[in-house]
Amino acid sequence: MTTPSSPPVADAPPSDQGLSQRSAGVLVFGSSAAVLVVEIVALRLLAPYLGLTLETSTLVIGIALTAIALGSWLGGRVADQVDPHRLIAPALGVSGVVVALTPLLLRTTAEWASPL
Repeated sequence: MTTPSSPPVADAPPSDQGLSQRSAGVLVFGSSAAVLVVEIVALRLLAPYLGLTLETSTLVIGIALTAIALGSWLGGRVADQVDPHRLIAPALGVSGVVVALTPLLLRTTAEWASPL
């Protein structure tokens, strides 16, 4: 019988505790609530141009879910290479900037596309 050269992972002392369960829960709840607010605001911003139809609602929800899926995939790949603790603040900051610029981008695009 062989003896292991290093202790099993479960017996190893944790080197980094990370976020507490409560902090992680608050962060997930807050960011999920922010996504819901962004979806509702996006519907209101698009209403003058596309109307409040089933198709518009489906488009906004589909884009939001696609963005969540792509962000999770890309975030998972990056988190495998970089310490995830250093990623959360920049990721939320970039998201906030993109959301803040959305009304300006929408108005500019709507003015450019209005002759069509």
